[in-house]
Order: sequence, then structure tokens, then C-alpha cells
Amino acid sequence: ARVFPLRYFRPATLANAGTIGGTLDVVFSAITNTGATVGSSYFADGVGNLGGVAQMAAYMDVDGSNTWSSGDIGLKSDGSTYTFGANPALNYAGIDAYAGKTYASVSTLAGGASTKLIVAWNVPTAAGNNIQGDAVSFNLTFNLNQA
Repeated sequence: ARVFPLRYFRPATLANAGTIGGTLDVVFSAITNTGATVGSSYFADGVGNLGGVAQMAAYMDVDGSNTWSSGDIGLKSDGSTYTFGANPALNYAGIDAYAGKTYASVSTLAGGASTKLIVAWNVPTAAGNNIQGDAVSFNLTFNLNQA
């Protein structure tokens, strides 16, 4: 089996199409784990285990570099934030830990400005075979509140 230790989702660009600045909120929905159909692979157990095994880190790419760097704002799984300067390593946590978290006023977006949200994820090499064929999904909601 091929295990990819680190992958990034395509960055999502968030733009303020207006002329007035605002503060950006990010909200994670519930996390849905879907198990592979029993019999679809040798290890498929029908239980969605992926969200409890795979890890994720999310951050606002303030400088637009597509990398975790100076000035960027990380979203911790406990609902708090951190900056690159205070923590030069991304803070990974189980995907399930992000369920229902709200990050209020994560950053300020001037009129006409944009920023990016990047979600990095990995599956630890020690993960069991029972995650084969499993899926995990969630929705993100972005709110821009006029300053």
C-alpha cells in the first residue's frame, strides 16, 4: 500500500469583494466518518476510523506563500489560534477533534483584499489497515463581519 505522509488540500482563496474591511470567522461543521463497505477490501470493517487516525493542521496563509511561515495564523483543534512566530511547527491533531469548532475574528480583511486557508493532513505510518477505503468529510463556513 502507498502511504502519503503529508498532503495539502488546494488552498482556498477567501476574498473581500466589498470596499469595507471586516473580520473573518471560520467554522468547521460536524465531521463525518464513512467506513469502507465490508468485503470491498480485505481489511474493510464497515466502521469509519479515518477521522480518528488521520491528522490535520489548518492555517490562514496571510502572506500568500502557500507555506506555513511568518505572520500566518494556525487554527488549533481546541478552537484557539496561534501564530508562526510563537510556534514554528504546524499543530497537527486528529481530524475528528476539529468537529464543530468556531474561530471568531481569525484575521482582518481590508476591502478588496484576500487571504488563503490551507489544510494540511497526514496519515501516520503506524495507522492500521482498517482505514483502507474509509472516508472523512466536513464543511467549512466563512463569515466576513463588517468592522
